[in-house]
Formats: sequence, structure tokens, C-alpha cells
Amino acid sequence: MAAELTFHPYARSGLFEHVTGKQNGRAVVSVDLTLRDTLSGAVRAEPLVLHLMGPADTAGLQASAIAGTAPKPWTRDAETTKLVHVDFTDIDLPWRYSFELSRNGADQPRPWLVLITGTTEELELAGSMVKIKKNDVLRAHDLGSSWLWAHQMSDAGRQVSRLLSPRGLEGPGLLPNREYLAVVVPAYALVSGQVVDAWEVGPGDQLRAPEGGVLPAYFSWQYWTTGAGDFETLAAQLHAVEVGGLGRARLSYERVPDEDPLEVRGAITSLAADPGLAVGPIAGVATTWPVATDPAPPDILADLQAVTTRLVDPRRKVIGLPVYGIPWIDEPAATDWGRLLNGDPRFRGIAGLGAWLAIQTQEELVDAARQQLGALAEAGQRVRQLLLGLTAARSLWKRRLPADPRNRLVLLGPTLDRLPATDGAASGVSALSLVTGAGRSLPAAALSTAARRTFRPGDGIGKHADPACSDRGAIMDAANACLPAPPATPGGLDDLLRDLGLPGLDRLLGLDDLPEQVRQVIDEVVERGEPIGADQLAERLYGALRDALDVGDWVFPRLRERLAPYDGNVVTRPQLIEVVEPFLVRRDPHGDHGAEDPITGVLDHRTHGAERRCRPVDLGRLAEVATRAIDPLGPGAPAIGRVAATIGGLDITGLEPPEVCIGLNYEVWKPLRDYAKPWLLPGIEKLEADAVVAMETNPAFVDALLTGLNTQLLAELRWRNLAIAPHCTPLRWFWGNFDYRTDSRVDDIRGLHLWQDTRLGDNSHQVLDPGDPAGNRDLVMVFRTDLFRRYPSTLVYLTRQDDEGALTLEQPDFAGRRAIAPKIKGAIGADVTFFIFDIDPTDLPQYRVVLDEPPAELRFRNDLGANAANGGAFAATVIDTPTRVAIDGSYLNWKGLEG
Repeated sequence: MAAELTFHPYARSGLFEHVTGKQNGRAVVSVDLTLRDTLSGAVRAEPLVLHLMGPADTAGLQASAIAGTAPKPWTRDAETTKLVHVDFTDIDLPWRYSFELSRNGADQPRPWLVLITGTTEELELAGSMVKIKKNDVLRAHDLGSSWLWAHQMSDAGRQVSRLLSPRGLEGPGLLPNREYLAVVVPAYALVSGQVVDAWEVGPGDQLRAPEGGVLPAYFSWQYWTTGAGDFETLAAQLHAVEVGGLGRARLSYERVPDEDPLEVRGAITSLAADPGLAVGPIAGVATTWPVATDPAPPDILADLQAVTTRLVDPRRKVIGLPVYGIPWIDEPAATDWGRLLNGDPRFRGIAGLGAWLAIQTQEELVDAARQQLGALAEAGQRVRQLLLGLTAARSLWKRRLPADPRNRLVLLGPTLDRLPATDGAASGVSALSLVTGAGRSLPAAALSTAARRTFRPGDGIGKHADPACSDRGAIMDAANACLPAPPATPGGLDDLLRDLGLPGLDRLLGLDDLPEQVRQVIDEVVERGEPIGADQLAERLYGALRDALDVGDWVFPRLRERLAPYDGNVVTRPQLIEVVEPFLVRRDPHGDHGAEDPITGVLDHRTHGAERRCRPVDLGRLAEVATRAIDPLGPGAPAIGRVAATIGGLDITGLEPPEVCIGLNYEVWKPLRDYAKPWLLPGIEKLEADAVVAMETNPAFVDALLTGLNTQLLAELRWRNLAIAPHCTPLRWFWGNFDYRTDSRVDDIRGLHLWQDTRLGDNSHQVLDPGDPAGNRDLVMVFRTDLFRRYPSTLVYLTRQDDEGALTLEQPDFAGRRAIAPKIKGAIGADVTFFIFDIDPTDLPQYRVVLDEPPAELRFRNDLGANAANGGAFAATVIDTPTRVAIDGSYLNWKGLEG
């Protein structure tokens, strides 16, 4: 920071270079003035004497003159090691009205105003004046050195002038935890017509106080100091310690009083000198104990086994002690971790602690589960209602569905209009339009509800008709039959009329109601008399129909289908009119395109012997397709699809109430700290002030605690009828690790159903971090200091011992892995802070622990002395620079192992 700033002892107008003296508190300036008469050419030179305004001519400061203060007004945590200062927007303001060039040299001009600061016991504001209640504040601001407290600063184009208060230079800084008042006052006063120093400190601290003990207050603000020291002093007090028993607690098993207390390692525990694993029997089966943990004595293990053995009474169910792991595996004792968790009182106690924590926080956890489940309860209700409806529908389907495909088609036919066709060019139209369109023998009316009512036996027409007329199968066969083609007209009337020079038959009979755009296309094709291309002509006719009648897109594939038989042939006008006629009368894509009408009948009798195109429908196949589309018996039942479309993210094809596995974003170490702090870091009360100690995480503790907590929580969630999957592990977070690159949490453990026959705390139980494929234990740095409470943005990171250049970087290089940031930061109480690093604790000697002071505003220290040639040099000497502290990892490792 200092390299970017330039400090100058003062900044003043060029007029001060011509000062010849002072008079009545004003600087006297003499400048040569030359006058020339332009008419006569006469010249006269005389000195011009000016009296510049002085301190006695000022009455105060405008608010706009103030550019800033440090500390800011109403600050509650001002540092006791920093000088108070005020900045001005005008770079010459502190010296503008001074009448003394310098007392001791050219670079030591005195400012005409000064900044004083004192506690509210020393200073008191009284309107526009400040009352001096204790003279110590004036002695600390000796005006004889006021030239030292002002300077002008340049910072990359920005320029300000500044006044510093020297308060704190006379002793150990400002007083901690006090209320202070900072006031800008004039350095001169008018006494008996003379401008003199506002106060004067003589030999032996003799003081001439201002008249009345008051001074004009040009600007003021209040602030409060915090505890003694600052980042630099607090960081300098940090020291590595060895604390016997830190991270370990003693547990008495009172049922076997003759045995010594057992040692329990907490969630944060001491560094393990020997990372080996002990093996011993539990219930006669070899079991592995975690790192740095000795097996419990055999008589304690035997007693606990006797207490936890399940009692069997054929007359009734006997409730015993919980068996941790049961929700996820049938027999926990068959696994290494299950035997230790239920068979060693230390780990069984940790699991019980987890269950107790779940009870203490159950409302908070249940609310979080409900929020994450979202609309699952509503989705379950929809599935249950769907199942009820399907059960009724399937019963009716099995009992009432006709066996005859034709009768089945009569029953299901009305639904074809709502079934979309997906057959190539016909895509986008209904199945009814596809099977009853042009060229098909089956009319759409035969598949309507009206036809069902008309031919219902014993009702309507069927009531008075011959019984054979009520045979729906026969009716469907008749409706599907193709009619014989009418006889052709010999010679063709159109040709005869044309030879006679008369209009065509359609115009003579008044039947030609073709839109003009369509008639133009037909006339052009007929007059050309050339073979047609079905696709090209269909496109032209579709364009004409769209312009004239605004028909839909469904018309084009139907036109192409009707023109296909004429592809490559010469067509007549009646043939083309027959092609377009259905789209003139009925423009509804779901309408009856196959019915006859008067125009078609007349035109058919005018054809030149052309065969009518007719294709019967395969009624059996159509009935099969309709049945399959509506069948409620299969997994593709329409009702299932419709309900599934309203439920996102769940598979309901099995028609089972949906159950999901949730993952709560809940940092378990925090309730452990709040409800059972000694289990988080046992022996924390032994840690002295300003201590730093290297420790490690305890995966076996995390496994045991989360197993007990999830056992209780899963039972609570299911008791409250929340749809949680039976083998779910809702809480897999302990430390609260979060990957900000992917904006997602990183679990500490995997689901318990994935734990195989492995030891408690095994790597396979953990979700390994990308930078730590080895997993298991992590390094923890524990600090007992006020530093992180007062400077919560302090950067703490690791650098390698062999990378000296990492300490010279202005900013730590996290991207290049030259600096390793902690993955977890936490606080235990007001003054204990811990940082978890994703490295193996045994690698600590390869690293340094580094603390960087957080960025702050420009400040000046009051503990660096006051010897300087001028105000600019003084500012450069006492400026506060950022502090970086590095602690040797080898030393921390040695101290941690000693503990």
C-alpha cells in the first residue's frame, strides 16, 4: 500500500512564496505591480502589499469540506493502536489561512487548525463549542509539533489533505472500550486583539489553557474503542501449545466399577501419534477399533452384551435397548462397524448422543424434511385416488367389454375422435378422421354416440324394427361396405356442352360455387391438359383453399392423398372438383369428410366412367387398436399417463405411494456444540488464551453420532407419516462442507445402506473430496483468541514449506494450489475458532499456517514513534501496512503430538 501513496508535508497557494512577514495574524505578501499607459507610453512600477486572510478571519467549516474520517462516526470497534484522522477535499485547506511559514524549517509550516480527540470524560460538546474538561487532552496535542500532524496525499490521481490527531503517541495508544470524541478546532485564538496559539504547553507540561476552557468546534464525531490491540498485536500473541488430554474425555462404565475409565475421542480430537488400528473380539468375533483407540476391557464388553441381548417371550413382544443400524441392515452384528457401534459403550454412547440430539432438534428437522418433500403428500393422494379409480375401471372392463370386435368398436368408437393419429402424414389429426376420411367406406356417423342410441335394442328405432336390424355387428359391416360405382354418362355432357360453346354442366345447374382462387387453379390445369404431379398440385390447391377459406394444415396431407391416384395422369374438371369438394363444405378437421352430399352425387353422374375409390376399414384391427389405447389393465393405461403428467420427478407406474430419500442441509456439529459442547471438543476449557493447537477430525465419532441421529430421525419422520424411503439416511452432513464450484453440498457420509462389512470410520463410509482421494481424517487448526471475533474476514490458509515465494504474493494463490483454503470454519464459544483443512494430519510438517489481515481503510499507527522531518515523512513512517503471520507446521505438529 505504501508504495502506491505519496505524502507531501504541505500544499499551499503560490502567493505564499511572496510572503514578507506577518501582521495581526495575517500573512503579508508583497508583489511587484507594473502599470503601463497605452496612450503616453508612461510606465510606473510599485510594490503591491496584500494581507491574506488569517485564522481570526474564519468562523467555521462547511460540511462539504470534509472528505472522510477514520474511524467513521459512531464506529463501535475502533482500534486502540490507530491514530484518528480527518480528510479534506481541498488539498491546501489545513495551511490556507496560516500566517507562519514555518517554525523550524521550510518543510514544517503549521496548519491553522488541528484535530484533537479525547474520551467523553475529557471533552464535551456544548453547541458550537467544545469544553475541555481535562487538560491532559491539550497536553497530548502540543501545538509546537502541529506541523507534524498535517500532510497532503496523492493516490493514483486522487489527492486529499489530512489532519492526524497525535493522541496515543504519548502512551500505550487509546484506552480500550471507551467512548471518544474527535473535534476539529482552530490552532489560533484572538486574545486582546492579538492572534496567538489557542493553547500552549510549556516546560514541565505547564499549560496555558484557552480562555474559558472552551474552543470553537468546526467539525466533530463520536466513536467507541474496542479491546486493546489490533490484528498485528493479537496475531503476534498467538503461540502453539501442548494441552494434555485435549480432544479426549474419560468415560466411566459404572456397571463394572473395578475397571479404569475409558478414553473417548471427540469429534475434534488430538493428533494421533500412531495411526494403527487395534483388533479385538466382540461377542467372539474379531472387530476393528478406530485410530488411537484401545479395545474396551473384556468384562465391560461382556456386560454390555448381556444388557443389550434381545429378550424373546413367545407370549408378547419385548421392547429392549435400540440396535443401531437396524433400519438399514437386518443384522448389524454381522458387520464390523455394527458390532463396535452396539458392543463398545463408548461408541454406543456416541450413537445414543446422536439419538438424543435428534429428539432435541426434532421439530426443526421435521420442518426441514417437510419443506424438502414439498408436494409429495399431494402426489401420494393423487396416486391413491388413481388406484381407486383404476380398480373400479378394471372391474367394469373385465365384466362389460364385448367379445365381438365389431360390438367393441361400437362401444369404443366415440373415443376415436379424441385419440390423436400418429401415422406419418396424418400426424396431428384424430384417429376418427384417419379411418373415415376420403377413400374410406366407413362413415364417421357410424362411430358416433348418436348411432349407438339409434340402434340400441329395445329403444329408438330398434324398438320397432326387425330384430336383425339391431345386430350392431351387422350394422357395422353394412356401414363399412363400399357402394357400387354409378354408371358413366356416355359421351360426357361437359364435352358435349363445350363443343356447343356452352358453359359446363356445373355452371348451368348453378352448382359451381368454387372460390375464385380454387377455380383459377382448376381451370389452368384442365386447359393445359398435361399429366399432373400429385404433390405439386396438392400444394397449389392447398394454397388456394388457405387463401380463400383459411383452412387448417390438416388439409394438405388429405389433398395429397386424394390426388395420389391421378399422379402422372391427365385429370378432368369433375375429378378435380371431386377432390376439393369435401374441403369446401366441411372445414373442421374432426368433421365427417367421407359423407356424400348433393354436389358430389351430381358430379359423380357426370364422370367419364372413372371408378370410385373405396377402401373398407379392417374393423377387427380398428377394434384392437382402440381397445389397446383405452385398456385400463396395463401399465400404459391412459389414466396413469394423465396423472403422471401432473407429477414431475416421480415414477408412479407401479401405483405405489411415492417415497423418496431426502438429504437435509443441516450442520450437525452446531447442535452438538449448543447441546453437548464437551463432545465436540473435549477439554476445551483447558485451552489457554492466544493458543494455537493442531488437531484432527474423528470419522469414527461422526459415523457413530450420525447413525444414532438418523435412527431416531427416520423413526420420527415415518411416525409423522412423511413419505420417506425406508432405507434412507436423511442426515449425511456433519461439518457442512459445500462445493461452491458446483453450488452443491458435499456429504460427510454415504447412506448407511451402502456401508458394507467395514470398520467404523472407514473410508468407504465417507464422501471423498476431489482433492483428498485418501479421505479419512482431516487436519483441524484450533485458535483461542479474540482475533477472529474482531476480524471475522481474516484469511487462514496453508502454504507448503518449500514454496517460499507463496509468502511474498500480495494475494494467496488458491487457484494454483499454492495456497490451500479451509473447507470448514466454525466457532465454539466467543473466542474459540477452528478451521478444517482437506489434508491428512500427518502431512502438517510440510506446510505453514498463514493468517492474512483482511483489507481495511487507510490508517496510521500510534505505536511507531513520532520522529520525522516533516508531516509527509511522519505519515509515511506511521502508515499501517497489512499483516501476514506464518506459523511453522513442524512446530505445530510437534506440540500437537505432545498433547
